[in-house]
Amino acid sequence: MAVTLERQSTTGQTTGLRAWLDEIEQMGQLRRVHGANAEEDIGAATDVLQHAAESPAALFDQIPGYDPSFRVLVNGFGATDRIALTLGLSLGLSRVEVSDAWRKKIRGMQPLPAVEVSDGPVFENVRRGDDIDMTIFPAPRWHPGDGGRYIGTGSFDITRDPDDGWVNVGTYRVMVHDARRLGYYISPGKHGRLHRQKYFDRGQKCPVAMVFGSDPLQFLAGCTEVPYGVSEFDWVGGVRGAPVQVVKGPITGLPIPTDAEIAVEGFATDQETLVEGPFGEWMGYYGSGSRHEPVLQVEALYYRDQPILVGSPPGQPPDEQARYRAILRSALLRDEIEKVAIPDVTGVWCHEVGGSRLFNVVSIKQRYPGHARQVLHAASQVRAGAYAGRYVIVVDEDIDPSNLEEVLWAVCTRSDPATSIDIVHRAWSTPLDPRIPPERRQVADFTNSRGLIDATRPWEWCDQYAGGTCLRKNYVSRPSESFRLRVCRPRPRLDCGGVNVRRIPRAIAAFALAALWTAGVSAAPATSFSGQATLVNASVPLLGKIVVGDTGPLPASGGNLNNSVAVIDLPGLLTAEVGQSSASGQGNHSSSSASLTDVALTVLGISITATAVQSQAEARCQAGQPQVSGSSQLAGLVINGQSIAVAAPNLTVALPLGITVVVNEQKSSTSGASGESTANALHVTALGIEVVVASSHADITCDKGKPGA
Repeated sequence: MAVTLERQSTTGQTTGLRAWLDEIEQMGQLRRVHGANAEEDIGAATDVLQHAAESPAALFDQIPGYDPSFRVLVNGFGATDRIALTLGLSLGLSRVEVSDAWRKKIRGMQPLPAVEVSDGPVFENVRRGDDIDMTIFPAPRWHPGDGGRYIGTGSFDITRDPDDGWVNVGTYRVMVHDARRLGYYISPGKHGRLHRQKYFDRGQKCPVAMVFGSDPLQFLAGCTEVPYGVSEFDWVGGVRGAPVQVVKGPITGLPIPTDAEIAVEGFATDQETLVEGPFGEWMGYYGSGSRHEPVLQVEALYYRDQPILVGSPPGQPPDEQARYRAILRSALLRDEIEKVAIPDVTGVWCHEVGGSRLFNVVSIKQRYPGHARQVLHAASQVRAGAYAGRYVIVVDEDIDPSNLEEVLWAVCTRSDPATSIDIVHRAWSTPLDPRIPPERRQVADFTNSRGLIDATRPWEWCDQYAGGTCLRKNYVSRPSESFRLRVCRPRPRLDCGGVNVRRIPRAIAAFALAALWTAGVSAAPATSFSGQATLVNASVPLLGKIVVGDTGPLPASGGNLNNSVAVIDLPGLLTAEVGQSSASGQGNHSSSSASLTDVALTVLGISITATAVQSQAEARCQAGQPQVSGSSQLAGLVINGQSIAVAAPNLTVALPLGITVVVNEQKSSTSGASGESTANALHVTALGIEVVVASSHADITCDKGKPGA
């Protein structure tokens, strides 16, 4: 099922996290969740959201145990349009088009220095000394096996080079040890670690500022390979065409964005370390375990009223981080390859499945012997491709480098294992790499090898290479549409924003948090009356709206409609047996009914079972005036093994993760000569997603010119 939305372009002038949230909420891409806990719920919800492509952002508040106004934002960059909005690009583009547009936008871009001002919203709340308490913020436990709560995932650290004064902004994980101590791990070779080590080598404390909620473009800058010596704040200014406003930190003198949500200042030394980790990292493993790492002693805490803590925890790719980094890093890698004077690069993609680092593909138009090998070695060692890489593949220009199936087809049919693969030894890796053997870890040998695969037609005899059978890309005359489809029809796929149909079962199981926009059941307009009964109306990610056993709207002239279904089976989401629905209308009477013997849903591990589900809605005209009524009932309701009494109408049961179950929901209204009634026996909602079981709807317009009015 393809969902087409009409989208507007953006000027890219939205700045600050709160303005950005207003924008994405207007786009229908923000969900608000009340009451989820920080120990399990937020991390679980985040994992579901970030593993479903094009899912919404979620803003959690009223978190138990914390100030109810303190909020956590997750999955901010889980959809292509939100990435494009942040980068100041047009909406409605594919992820490859966004990457290409981004590459063109930053070509020749000049950094614009940040501007220092005297004050900003970040100082709405200031704590010093013993008043500092970092545990007041609802930092979640993102993964069940994490060694603690990590306040720093969608964050960045600010440091200054003690030699030349260059300010670096980098994203590194930050763990809460206690009220005033934060542990932070930085992989070897990263700019922030280079700065920190320079201070340590001199026997000095390293001044650090950390920001835990910011303008989204500033966060992206901290995650991007900005050239050495260029401040990410200046880079953001160049992208926007307007300087970033910063305030000088009273403790460290470091620049802090004026509209940061939460910021701290302090000092780190190599004399004070605490055990940090383990933490689930971007390769999908607890690769680096736990170890003693430097601690930031917090000297000052600043935060806005109703602060927003931004979370962007890594997970098994493809996840949120892999999606936005694929767009940014693909553009950067292509530029870096071209800057070393390699001609005719036609495409680059750093694949999400490899966390946008482990599996990179370059397409070229071959020009000379050795061209493909030159590209392979360069792509594996320029900065955008060097850190923690694994495989680089070069393909011909007829292969889409972002299409995994085309790439692997080229590998299988154009490469020869004995002659097409080069190995690079002792390349730059990371302690996060789970493939580094224990004996090498013990001696801090954090290097790996690279597999470079030439999947191009051999230059020396490419003109004699067998021709392909599919005419999709080069058949010009196209004698007939039916012939073209018969010869070149691709393997059937579901067009779901680039998500293959094979991912659907997982997405269905996680329907309550992964999200398409939805509308409830409603009757079609009718001149005199209509009725509609629905057994199940479920809005499911990737599939859109599923209606099972729907009678459809009655024609205005009246009639009877019936539908029945023996078994509904959506694994992990919904099972129902022996259901029927009907609708009828004639003269001055419209009615609908729906019933199920029993129904069972599973929502993120929460089981909901209902028996004898029935609903009825009626609408009549009496003396030219509408009269509407509705009723619905369940014989029994069991949630996670606990029986719930359901005698009262409109019973509401609130569950974790913002899931709400409404039982025996009835709504009736009249306006002038029109009236409508809706009866829902069971209505489950979460993050704006709806599942309605046994719904009846009837409406009527009393027209004195009609019989029976």
